[in-house]
Amino acid sequence: MTGIAQTTLSGYETGRYDVHSMTLDNALRLSRALGCRPDELTDGYPE
Repeated sequence: MTGIAQTTLSGYETGRYDVHSMTLDNALRLSRALGCRPDELTDGYPE
């Protein structure tokens, strides 16, 4: 649905990859699939 590799999505979910360093393209793809704004993926606060 997102076009993002399952291993990458799994890495974000498990914390192996930092969502704050997610590419803009991945943030937009994931937020569209989840029906949210991209800033909501990181609680709206960059670290």
